[in-house]
Amino acid sequence: MVNDMTFVSVPQPSEYAFQYSEIKTAEEELSSVLEVLNSKNEWDKVAVRGNIANLTEPTKVSKNQLNLATATIVDQTATMPIDLWENHIHSVIKGHSYEITSVQVRTWAKRKKLSTTVKTQIKEIKDEEIDKIEISQTRKQAKDTVVIKEFSTITKCEKFQKCPKFQKKIPQTTCARIAKCHKCGMMKADKCQVGLFLTVTVETTEKELSLHMSDEILASILKHVVSSMDKSAIGEELLFVENISVTYDVDSLVISNVEHV
Repeated sequence: MVNDMTFVSVPQPSEYAFQYSEIKTAEEELSSVLEVLNSKNEWDKVAVRGNIANLTEPTKVSKNQLNLATATIVDQTATMPIDLWENHIHSVIKGHSYEITSVQVRTWAKRKKLSTTVKTQIKEIKDEEIDKIEISQTRKQAKDTVVIKEFSTITKCEKFQKCPKFQKKIPQTTCARIAKCHKCGMMKADKCQVGLFLTVTVETTEKELSLHMSDEILASILKHVVSSMDKSAIGEELLFVENISVTYDVDSLVISNVEHV
């Protein structure tokens, strides 16, 4: 506690017998993805190398409205989900290889995953062993199909600009006339398309789930164009949809396909 009685001064050399130095900690030692899965505990900080796959669009989560994107990190030993927060989202590109240090081990639905922190460092690398891994040779994305009895709530409804070429979200900039796609560069903002990303709570025959969906999936559910709709208009239609079959990714909880039953 610092107050008006606090005095700060430079110590004399005789008052201390040590000098600050960087110490290589265990968290800086590289671990394989399999080692993290088998021997690391929640809250441990680790360093890994791998290829980024299954990168999702960012969404805003938590009370602080932080940006989050999910992905899968792949090396020669295994695959593992990874949460990318805030600035780390745009530090990676799907299909590229990276060394990620000071990343934290977390658990979700009894499964381990990695999560970046403010101290996480991401550096792109060239590793022949990792680069030659075919994504198709790794574990396929675990998918599940359930029948939704009803959509209970719309937790989040985010509207954003997206690149017409790559159909990816374009970060908001201070200039309203110019947009910058991380893949194809700068363009006129009026050339962008409007995208939607929803987080919804659904009731199935067995459990309650929180799932994510894009505007393409929403359009296939409602059977019309949705880009001009706001949250209230979407709710008036989506919350009354019943008995629909959806297929979603178990790691990212993103809906990939829907069928009316």
